[in-house]
Amino acid sequence: MSEIDELRKELRDSQKQQNEINARLLEMLAGFTAQKPSEEKPAQKKVQEVVIPKKNYTGLKQPRPDSMIRLQSLTKGELCLNVNGNVAINFEKYGDIKPVLYSELVNIVNNNRSFAEKGTFYIMDDSAVFYLGLARFYDHIMSWEDIENIETFSDDALRQMLPKASDF
Repeated sequence: MSEIDELRKELRDSQKQQNEINARLLEMLAGFTAQKPSEEKPAQKKVQEVVIPKKNYTGLKQPRPDSMIRLQSLTKGELCLNVNGNVAINFEKYGDIKPVLYSELVNIVNNNRSFAEKGTFYIMDDSAVFYLGLARFYDHIMSWEDIENIETFSDDALRQMLPKASDF
């Protein structure tokens, strides 16, 4: 088995593990919030709901080819994105941010389309997301900030977000 095949197998295995973890998290959340029939309901605390807004992509202009667009790795461990066969963008760890030219980003998305659609990396510019045709996928991808601040979300918000979360 070649090294690429081994890496693909490892990626599939890690995706399966992440799906299992997400399912267990949902079960745990359901257990925490499920009210037992014999228990009396305590006084309701006012919990500030975190609203997860859908992004509005209207009125955005396409970025210029020489515009710098920031990318952030949402992958545990190292991530290497192919730009054009000779050049690669390397992220050393989860959360790393790298600036790239919009013209390079077009090549990155074309060469790594499934990574872009599944949230392996996060494009930190709404206009670039829209003009690269990724807007519908980004409705289901949690940003690094959302992932890092997940404990601030209400139980209901988490129930809505976790099934949509990226497997990476």
